[in-house]
Amino acid sequence: MKRSEINKNIRMIVKFCKKHGYVLPTFDLKSKHIVKELIDRQIGWDITDFGCDQFQNIGLSLFTVRNGNPKEKNTIPYCEKVMFSLPGQKTPCHFHKKKTEDIYVRAGGNLIIRIWPSKLKAKKDGLKMSVLFNGSEYREIISGKKISLQPGETVTLTPAHSHEFYGDPNGKGTLIGEVSTYNDDTGDNYFIDKVARFPKIKENEKIKYYLVSDYNNI
Repeated sequence: MKRSEINKNIRMIVKFCKKHGYVLPTFDLKSKHIVKELIDRQIGWDITDFGCDQFQNIGLSLFTVRNGNPKEKNTIPYCEKVMFSLPGQKTPCHFHKKKTEDIYVRAGGNLIIRIWPSKLKAKKDGLKMSVLFNGSEYREIISGKKISLQPGETVTLTPAHSHEFYGDPNGKGTLIGEVSTYNDDTGDNYFIDKVARFPKIKENEKIKYYLVSDYNNI
């Protein structure tokens, strides 16, 4: 993935967020103490093509707003993220062994999500599952069936759920929120599809926005 592609995508997301009334937080990357906290808690920008080098089709843009530190015994027990999916851009099927998360659609196009039982470690369609929607309503769904969430709607995903999602192909991008127990992207992502969590970056222009993976080089 090219650095120019990362810079361009983040600029577009910042404009999209402002258009829809969401202002991203800022951090002082010049302070070594603050930078250490950012590193330890995996806070900040995270743009990935999942190692596929097809970012427009397979990828996701994330900004981790708050998070605990998996290396601390008494860590902050929660995480908040904002995510952006381009139209039709898929986040590959995965699950978490520790994290429970609420995924909600903030603005833009609908979010299309498919869910399977994670214990099978495969995408087996046609199974009945009970899943919590909008914080109060359990629905019986069929594994693998496309579910369309509109802005304002939510789904709760537990370690029992493998899931993949993408922005509505007919939309202009989908702004997604995530509230969860603390997040560990290096140790609690299990992909059904064979992909890489972080991209290999080709440095074809200067860094405009630091990614979490860049912090150690500051």
